[in-house]
Amino acid sequence: MGQARTNIDEKFCLINCKTQEVYELYDGITFGRGSNANVIILDKRISRIHLTLFLEKNGSIWLEDSSSNGTYFDGVRVSGKIKLTKNLRIKIGDTEFDFIMPAKHRYETESNYDSKLNIPKNKNHELKIVTQYDENYSLYPPASMLKRFVANAIDSILLGLANNIPSVLFKNFNLPDLIKNNLIFFSILLISFFYYQKTMAKDGQTIGKKVMKIMVIPTNGKKRISVLMIFLREAIFKPLFIVFSFFSALLSKKNLAIHDYLSKTRVIDLSEK
Repeated sequence: MGQARTNIDEKFCLINCKTQEVYELYDGITFGRGSNANVIILDKRISRIHLTLFLEKNGSIWLEDSSSNGTYFDGVRVSGKIKLTKNLRIKIGDTEFDFIMPAKHRYETESNYDSKLNIPKNKNHELKIVTQYDENYSLYPPASMLKRFVANAIDSILLGLANNIPSVLFKNFNLPDLIKNNLIFFSILLISFFYYQKTMAKDGQTIGKKVMKIMVIPTNGKKRISVLMIFLREAIFKPLFIVFSFFSALLSKKNLAIHDYLSKTRVIDLSEK
């Protein structure tokens, strides 16, 4: 998470103009929408790796734009690798940052460079993710029914293969059929629980949803979906209301199915622009 806004005049920082979160910069730090960015900004118009910042030993700092929609310095679009020499407003997508330089490093010529930056280099900061779920998700359109269907088909195939394991495992056990069937049933529930918990708890995406670039997000103001709600949504609500869910999604402007309403979630499309 971003740091508190204190002593920012002593460090190289980017400050989110809306949230006021402060990011201390280090060599090689990346900003973007993708999960492999050091700072993830959930803004539809931001590329997966939108920009990278480099800090050199001689005190210079560079920004390299690698985006589709561009990076703007005080309203002017820049491209390629640009040296930063003063405080300015940086805009990527619909998100704005104030770039702050330490007072002793604000310069116009290389003669003013100071090599004693005391900036961490390629360090794993606690700035990995701004937030998993925030208001920027409202910029993403609802996922189409086709994408949702294909994602569910992929997950169903994977779970089907996994769910065959307890059937094979308990097949030769010398147990009464009732006990054997119950063991198989609860094993399948357990496999389903762990599948959805492991794949969706972090970012709202199962394997099928990752393939189709769609994501489940909460609509109740919470930052993430609880593990219990993930299981209820995917393993209970969805199978129970599968037919009604299809028709409710067709009638909804946001493609909301019955299990979306019950779990207070919606599915969005994260496809590239």
